[in-house]
Amino acid sequence: MVVMMSGIATFVINASWQVTLLAAIAFGLTRWRSFSASERHRIWAMTFLLCFLVPLSTILRPLAPSAPAGELNVAEGSPVPVATTAGHPAKDDAVSLGVSREAAMALSALYVAFVVAGLLRLVRGARRAARLRASASIHGLPEGLEVVEARCRRVLGVDRGRILWSSGEGSPVTFGLLDPVILLPARLRNEASSHLFTAIMGHELAHIRRHDYPWNVAFELLRVAIGIHPVAHWIKRQLDRTREEACDEAVAVELLEPRAYARCLVAAAAMFLDSGPSHSLGVLGTHSLEGRIMYLTKLGTRRPARRAALSFAGTALVATSVFSSTFAVTLIPTPSDAREQPVRRTESSREVREESNDEERGAYRAAGRRDPFIGPQSVPQEEPEGPLGFEVGSVTLHGIVKTTGGSTAMLVGPDDKTYFVREGQPFGNGVLAKIGNASVTFRVRDPNPLSALADRDLEVRLHTE
Repeated sequence: MVVMMSGIATFVINASWQVTLLAAIAFGLTRWRSFSASERHRIWAMTFLLCFLVPLSTILRPLAPSAPAGELNVAEGSPVPVATTAGHPAKDDAVSLGVSREAAMALSALYVAFVVAGLLRLVRGARRAARLRASASIHGLPEGLEVVEARCRRVLGVDRGRILWSSGEGSPVTFGLLDPVILLPARLRNEASSHLFTAIMGHELAHIRRHDYPWNVAFELLRVAIGIHPVAHWIKRQLDRTREEACDEAVAVELLEPRAYARCLVAAAAMFLDSGPSHSLGVLGTHSLEGRIMYLTKLGTRRPARRAALSFAGTALVATSVFSSTFAVTLIPTPSDAREQPVRRTESSREVREESNDEERGAYRAAGRRDPFIGPQSVPQEEPEGPLGFEVGSVTLHGIVKTTGGSTAMLVGPDDKTYFVREGQPFGNGVLAKIGNASVTFRVRDPNPLSALADRDLEVRLHTE
């Protein structure tokens, strides 16, 4: 349960800034050059996919088996390689942040609620599409419209897509994963001119040629996964807009003159009401008719972008993904009582390292040492407070917080108080030498000053409940 909450919280926190960064880069790239509608759609599609994969990569790191609670591993000589415990990611350069379990649980519950709401929306759309398909009927086209349909299929190279007729007032739509269906209003059989029917059929057949419906279902599932971020919905709207513009572009280039096709779109908007399923595709399905008509009027004056520019856009998105993955954080749930304990300030690690170096060189430092000519009973002995009064073997490791400024270990002493310490912190019989991802290593001094044995290393692993 803790591992799942940590993964969901890590995904949401990283997505909160990675999705925004990728969207900003994609927006700048689409404004940088005169990309066609289909090229801009590819850029947004790649961006949307990366918005899911990049945060997901932060929680798909290899997990090592957990060690028993409170296990102490003694290693001779150098510290042993750091292993992972408690199911946390094993990555040396990862930035780990502590978060209370209550906050991680609340964030996970909010994410699950967004996912459930998105799935319910997709289910409602699928059921509506199924009802429309079941209520539709099959009728032949009038003779004049049969010629228009045959021409559209021949020019666009599409032989799939059955035509069904609906008795409702909705606009023409296309849906179906394996067996695409073009659903047309019944009034179109008697009221549509050849130009209007060419515009409608050409647009729907362009959707089928581009396989837009299967891709749109995949993008809807991605939006469910990252729907907690509002920028994800904005990216999905850019995908819908550029998809419709790409189909408009195909019709305006291969079937009708751009301005004539724009007039047909206006006539279709005046004739039909947009009431298709949420994930279906239609000639009037994105509520951006004004922008599409403006794009058509400028279609002949736009300079096409070179293929190298599109390759540069893809490379920039991948580089941004790698950059954002490097600075991803990992959230580690910590006990709630750790935030209530005071932080004990310790000596600077520089002074402790200097003292350790002097002892290794055999130098004598009088500070803190007893005068050998004065009896020990005559000097009052005060028990040091905090880590200085603890034996290394009496503390347990309950958490590690990693930031760009260094690592901090959360230790619980024999007095049941929590202390946040850094590398170099002295203890009663040793010093904290190293803080790893899931363990800390102490340099333990031999209690016998005349002993020839070297100091030993003691590794304390993360305490698990």
